[in-house]
Amino acid sequence: MKGCQVQTVLDYINHNDCQSEKRMDLTFCGGDCASFSRYTEPGLSSCTCCQVTRASNRTVNLSCINGDVVAYAYIHVEECACSRTNCHKAGVGHTLIEDSQRKRSLGLP
Repeated sequence: MKGCQVQTVLDYINHNDCQSEKRMDLTFCGGDCASFSRYTEPGLSSCTCCQVTRASNRTVNLSCINGDVVAYAYIHVEECACSRTNCHKAGVGHTLIEDSQRKRSLGLP
């Protein structure tokens, strides 16, 4: 997947037995953001997450099973960016050296 950017899927909007009459461009943020964690320097890490930076409210009419037509508001994502976030520990209590030693003892590369 490419860097953080607006992703689009073409799909119907459904809500409470109502549906848009045509497929809509539904947008969200997705893609890769840089992050790192150095085992040699405890606590040194930098994590980023692909997040919405600009969005707008849009409205679409939904046709319901009972014949009603209702207005439905949704969010349309317009821009995304990598934003700094907290890094979560994976393999708490392990170091890179311990992990490589464990792999060697199991005959793994």
